[in-house]
Amino acid sequence: MSALQFDSKNIRYIPISGLSGINLTSKPDITQLGWYEGPCLIEMIDSFNNPKRDIDCPSRLAITDVGPGKVNFLQGFSVFGKVEGGVFLEGKDYIIMPGSIKVKIKAIGLDNKKVDSIQVGQTGEVLINLDESKQVDIK
Repeated sequence: MSALQFDSKNIRYIPISGLSGINLTSKPDITQLGWYEGPCLIEMIDSFNNPKRDIDCPSRLAITDVGPGKVNFLQGFSVFGKVEGGVFLEGKDYIIMPGSIKVKIKAIGLDNKKVDSIQVGQTGEVLINLDESKQVDIK
């Protein structure tokens, strides 16, 4: 890992067995892994620090798909993707780049529910009003 420039003090090793389920969700008994005294995998994951999500930067949505809405309440043209920066709010105007296509967000879907906003780190669906003469291509 040091060849990849990882700091050795930030690398942790946990012995597990996915096949047997040893040390995944709870610490094993002494007969299974008596030499290991550290946390199980889930405990280790729960101890990680969450990354800082900057909602004060310009809004950016990495569009992964376009087309008709896939959630029941979203009827019309939608873009799908992950918010990489900022916040998107229902009713606000935005510009799709490249192409400088001006759109207004009509509705937002997150986890198959209608929400008023979507922010950095979340993946969802954004229903926009789009002039049919405009074309959004993600290729």
